[in-house]
Amino acid sequence: MNSYLSRLHQIIRSYESELQKYGEKGLALINRYNLEISKDFNNGSRGKMMVFLKLANEEKYNEAHIFSLYNNLDSWQKKSNPAHINNTIEKVYTGGLNDLLGQMTGFIHERKREYLTAKAIIKNFYTLGIINDVNQKILEISREQNVFLLAGTNHLLSRIIHEDEAPFIYERTGTRYEHYMIDEFQDTSSLQYANFRPLIWNSLAQDQFAMLVGDVKQSIYRWRNSDWTLLAEQVEKDFNTFGTQVKTLDTNWRSSRNVIAFNNGFFKHAARALQANLNNKAPNDIPDEDLPEGFDFQIMEAYQDVVQKMPSGKTAEEGHVSFSFLEADRKEDFQNSAIEAAVNHIHELINNGFAISDICVLVRKRNEGTAITNALLSGDYHPENKTLPVISNETLQLSSSPAVLFIINHLKFIQNPDDKVLESFIRLHWERHQRENSESQFNASDVFHDPSRIRTWEEHLAFLSEKQTFPLYDLADELVRLLPPAIRKEQGIYIQTLLNSINHFSSRETADLALFLDEWDKSIRYDSVMVPENQNAIRVMTIHKAKGLEFKAVVIPFCNWELDASRQQNLLWCKPQKAPFNQLELVPVDYEKSLADTCFAKEYLQELMHQYIDNLNLMYVAFTRARHSLTVFCQRKKKAPTDLVTVSDLLWFHFTSRETDQEALPGSWDEGSFKYLSGQPIPEKRKEENKEKNRNERRPFKTHRLETIETFSFRERISIHSESTEYFDDEAVEKGASYGKIMHRLFEMIEVRSDLNNALKTLWFEGKINEFEMAQIRKSMEKWLSKPEVQSWFDGSCKVLSEVPILDKNIHRPDRVMLRKDETIVVDYKFGKEDTIQHQAQVKGYMKSIKNMGHPNVKGYIWYVPHDEIVKVDYEAIQGKLF
Repeated sequence: MNSYLSRLHQIIRSYESELQKYGEKGLALINRYNLEISKDFNNGSRGKMMVFLKLANEEKYNEAHIFSLYNNLDSWQKKSNPAHINNTIEKVYTGGLNDLLGQMTGFIHERKREYLTAKAIIKNFYTLGIINDVNQKILEISREQNVFLLAGTNHLLSRIIHEDEAPFIYERTGTRYEHYMIDEFQDTSSLQYANFRPLIWNSLAQDQFAMLVGDVKQSIYRWRNSDWTLLAEQVEKDFNTFGTQVKTLDTNWRSSRNVIAFNNGFFKHAARALQANLNNKAPNDIPDEDLPEGFDFQIMEAYQDVVQKMPSGKTAEEGHVSFSFLEADRKEDFQNSAIEAAVNHIHELINNGFAISDICVLVRKRNEGTAITNALLSGDYHPENKTLPVISNETLQLSSSPAVLFIINHLKFIQNPDDKVLESFIRLHWERHQRENSESQFNASDVFHDPSRIRTWEEHLAFLSEKQTFPLYDLADELVRLLPPAIRKEQGIYIQTLLNSINHFSSRETADLALFLDEWDKSIRYDSVMVPENQNAIRVMTIHKAKGLEFKAVVIPFCNWELDASRQQNLLWCKPQKAPFNQLELVPVDYEKSLADTCFAKEYLQELMHQYIDNLNLMYVAFTRARHSLTVFCQRKKKAPTDLVTVSDLLWFHFTSRETDQEALPGSWDEGSFKYLSGQPIPEKRKEENKEKNRNERRPFKTHRLETIETFSFRERISIHSESTEYFDDEAVEKGASYGKIMHRLFEMIEVRSDLNNALKTLWFEGKINEFEMAQIRKSMEKWLSKPEVQSWFDGSCKVLSEVPILDKNIHRPDRVMLRKDETIVVDYKFGKEDTIQHQAQVKGYMKSIKNMGHPNVKGYIWYVPHDEIVKVDYEAIQGKLF
């Protein structure tokens, strides 16, 4: 890696130092003819000749000036110059300076691509090292915790399959299928396709049936590694041996006539326009082999089947399409104008007979959904200042619930009690909740100045101090109990979703408050609650969420996203093909226009082509969701666009550059108001609604609202049975129940005397004893282990086997077996009543089994630990007490 990096630096320094030398040579020639570069040449200090001074001083320069000065004397001379100055300029021109420019242009043509490639790689070179380190750490943690990343599933399957034939794959999976049908195939990744391709091949080879269903124009998940080229071309190449039959469903059963007519005309025209624009982006000097496959026709080919027919039964449904271009140079200004126009249009739709639930607002990004949702809910933009009900991911997010924020801010305050902002928030809201049923008017200033309120707050702090030791879920549940019943009832679904999120987090992570709050800020706050589908409200959703759905009226308020996301600092992972850059198999480079002049021009142009298709597909998915009404608001700047930068530019081109379209524009375009209209927003007859109503009436279930969320005190909800409650009960000792179990477990963990502390800590950690009991046991154990008779058993002089089973006719499990070269000792601990005859018979059984195993000089003992007595067991005869 170091040698690779050094080579990159060498390429960059060599190029820049060579240009610096050219600059110095140019200045030397100019000075030789006694000319002043900032005074005598055309445009003076702002002229193109200043490029020599900037190169010599290693300042930022305009490369285009070098090419425009070469072989162009007129661009050197200044008309206001005296004749002798211009003559001198001509002399320096012919005296070597123009030739120097020629050398510079040749040098740039020869070395610039290599220089820019090195610059592109080195910009993210250290990022590559960091990514590799992070990946190694992730793999290390995964191995330690015995987990597997879901993202690696396809790679794992690929390694298992490894291009095996289908019989071997079926043998490994334990299943077998004869026919295959794969839906939404345009969203399939290359790796997924490689995994099931041999299965499809085997099915076809056995004369079975396989069907792949998809639409290239609806491929909008490339950021999830979907590859629409598989459906467009790869499948036919891979299975041409068997023959493929392509069937296009060219009848639109969803949309009305005007919606279909507009989409047919627009997407045919837009595909041609984008293809032409893409072709112009390729550098003129790029060789054909550096162009991506299908670069000059791929977009038009993807949309070759875009035209759809209308079924004869729908010819009477006219439908409505409108596009409005709102003047705004800044995106912020456009958003404000679009929100107002969209809310007014929604008001018109409702007045024209559309139900609120008929309307869906589609947006490109989540923050746009938040903006339009807030506008609808606030009523500020409504002509009559009315609020409109909305269902959206944003309104259903946990962070939109005051009750949830009350709980979360309490948790944050417990984590950081010095935060005065959180303290003020909690005091105000808690006092308001405390007085929800009070008839007295709430005064915020009293919260901080009334002595009685201060005492109440101190009591609340004491409550929080007591509860903060609770487990995370139980702490949150206790905070829920602070909320008034009315709020728990009103926002119960949000509260329950929060508790579920906490429970889920605790099950997969450490139930740590700080970790949870960090996860809340990152992701959990964006979680949405689940609601029934049949709510009478306007839907607000992203285009991605709307894929596969349909709505009677679709409103797109912010149709101005960019066709090319190069300004969003995306990374491209490229495989260098030319030396010396190909020493690394894969490198990350920023996706930007300058890549067109590097060795990664092919990758850049391919990504640009995919960006165009991605965003055209987004428009296609959005525009085809409408059944009857489609309303779109676009951005129009004061100056007409000269390039296709945004989707608004593409739509502007469609409506204004009619000479490039082969078909007449359906509907009418008003050049004065910059609006397109086709049909009127009047809903069709509501036969479908009646059918839906009848279907709902026949359904065997109904939707019921949940009652107030019930919570219970931590101690009332669950109690833990402590096994240690009877350990030191004299009666329990005599019964020899739990006490014997715990002491056996303790002795099992003690191999040598020094193991006592760790063994006691283990029992305490497992909840089997408390700290008081641990101290009592330690005191007794130190006394028992100090007996002279047992000291050699715990001094490490023998190999110890604790609770190890002996396999004989029956399984025996002596408490402790100690192995020495010349003897074997068996010890059985007893913590209840003495029963010498029965206990000796048990130990004799152990001794017999061990002797049969070939161990020499087997000795046996029974240790009545609480009674401080040790009985030796003789294999031949039963002995009495020894000590």
